[in-house]
Amino acid sequence: MTPSYTGKADIHIHSKHSDGSASIREILEYVQKYTDLNVVAIADHDTLAGSLMARDIAHEYGLEAVPAMEVSSRHGHILALYVEWPIPAGLSAEETIARIHEQGGIAVAAHAVEPFSASLLAIRPHVIAPWKLKQMGVDGLEAFNASITIPPMEWLAHLAARYLEVAVTGGSDAHYLGTIGRGITLFPGHTAADLKTALLQRRTVPAGTRYALRHYAGHVWHRRISHTRLGMWAAQRFAPAYARAAR
Repeated sequence: MTPSYTGKADIHIHSKHSDGSASIREILEYVQKYTDLNVVAIADHDTLAGSLMARDIAHEYGLEAVPAMEVSSRHGHILALYVEWPIPAGLSAEETIARIHEQGGIAVAAHAVEPFSASLLAIRPHVIAPWKLKQMGVDGLEAFNASITIPPMEWLAHLAARYLEVAVTGGSDAHYLGTIGRGITLFPGHTAADLKTALLQRRTVPAGTRYALRHYAGHVWHRRISHTRLGMWAAQRFAPAYARAAR
């Protein structure tokens, strides 16, 4: 029987706790008002602080939040989902995955085959053969990343996931509010527990829409320009009211 993919999750969102532009409450309020997501994961780089806060207050917004982080392993970035204690950066991919599993968590290769990001199945920072990654016990591959995935890379990610016999996921990799929900993971059910079961049973489907040009422009503004002296000056004089509002 074909499962009904009723749940929608964005499991790759960044906040001010790493290199995102929005606070946890701003993210949850945006999700509540402007998306139909059931579950989110704040996956900040090498910190759990924002994610644990989101987990504790998400119910105020009618949502569930998975405790998560994006771990910078020596071999590429790994989404650590359903973890309660931070995983140190700089470990090997094998050790990183093992530590995630020690907590009962799920390890997903972020932007899995994207060649110019820190990805496990890419040319940087270090190449890992698919058979070696299979031995490590990775649980999933991010086959759709709204910020960078192009059709050939998405196809390769699905091909690799079939070989590895792991789940496929989608995420927005959002660093500012306007891109949250552009990439999602569909799953049977509605809750964070349902999502975990679906990932373990490989019953997830990546979906979404790639960033438009305006999203890349916003991405560059919020990550590279807005916090510089020039950016703050420009925001006070030329940016729309929402950008000038205190954050």
